[in-house]
Amino acid sequence: LYSFRRTYGYYDAFLIDLNGNILFTVRAEADLGTNLFHGPYSTTLFAKAAKSSLQSGKSTFSDYEFYAPSANEAAGFLVSPIVDDMGEKIGLFALQLPHHLIDENMRRKVPLGKTVEIYLIGVDGVARSNSVLKHEGMVLKRSIETEQVQKWRERLVNRELDQKRYAEPDPMVYAGPNNSMVLGVMRTIQIGDVIWGLVAEVEEREALIEVNQLRFVFTFLILVTIIVVLIVSISIAHRIVEPLHLLSRITRRVA
Repeated sequence: LYSFRRTYGYYDAFLIDLNGNILFTVRAEADLGTNLFHGPYSTTLFAKAAKSSLQSGKSTFSDYEFYAPSANEAAGFLVSPIVDDMGEKIGLFALQLPHHLIDENMRRKVPLGKTVEIYLIGVDGVARSNSVLKHEGMVLKRSIETEQVQKWRERLVNRELDQKRYAEPDPMVYAGPNNSMVLGVMRTIQIGDVIWGLVAEVEEREALIEVNQLRFVFTFLILVTIIVVLIVSISIAHRIVEPLHLLSRITRRVA
């Protein structure tokens, strides 16, 4: 477990029994020895994900939250059941995902434009990643209330009523988080039961410098933002979803 955490860059690794007792952690923080279901951290998203994993028998992701044992830093948790040779659940294995892993990955994947901004938001409209331009501390601190985000959230509500309804708004021009006019596109990312929105924006003025004819402006903007959205969404999915599959294989070894 020590080697696995270092190799993949996770903050911590946990072994939890069927009753929710945290039996082992690599970092041995304040949560070691507590009960995740009835103890001081029973109201965390980590606890909710652990219960869900036990009930469903599947790997789950908690979403990000401020986690008190880790200096109240923002963290997400990947949780998977541990099963014996007969396929019976005997406990849980969990990994703590620090938010900077996502930030670093997103910054490496933005090669286009000086004003291209890209960030993640939750269904509550609150940021799940930091700015790639300003290195601003946004995670779980800043609420994004742009026109595009509002439409996305409204369509998610409607999608709950009609599963065939597409939740993502069309590319559009609007006042961005910093009040400059941008063109943005969104992509919905679902990891288990957790839904995030990936937003990519580029300022109009950048495109206007390089493109003389107005009829080409929106084509240029849309192509840039869609390319960035596709690249980053695939990258994030690999960063979070792939470890869930890996967890299943590892937990069998632990068992």
